[in-house]
Amino acid sequence: RVDAVVLTSSFFPPARAGRPLALATLDFARHRALYARAVVARGRRPSPTRTGAGQLRSMLPLALRPDRYHALAGAVRCPVLAVHGDVDHLVPVAFARAACARHPAWTYCELAGAGHHPHRDRALEWAALVHEWLDPILATADDR
Repeated sequence: RVDAVVLTSSFFPPARAGRPLALATLDFARHRALYARAVVARGRRPSPTRTGAGQLRSMLPLALRPDRYHALAGAVRCPVLAVHGDVDHLVPVAFARAACARHPAWTYCELAGAGHHPHRDRALEWAALVHEWLDPILATADDR
């Protein structure tokens, strides 16, 4: 039994907003290019790993067919909290907002200044947010 799900550092499909997939894909490519440029400007080199590339590749079917993602997400019957950083370099915040808007029963929160790992970037804020959201859910779950 699952009483609740907290999504952090999550994949969300491209936010198409009625546009063709090619335009949404270009948005994502531009997002990644801006991130790479910022990394280089800080004197670092982007260093993708095989593991990271494999993880991205595994999400490709859900990115190309967002309806599959939403079908899976819609099958979740417990409360869902999605926490996303507003400066996520990997998954644009617009993708998270659009995906979560398709699931109005979900609770969506953004952490200002957090990147793809808000639980690390803003650990105390993230923990407080999750604790506040999870406490009443677990209290009622204990009563069952």
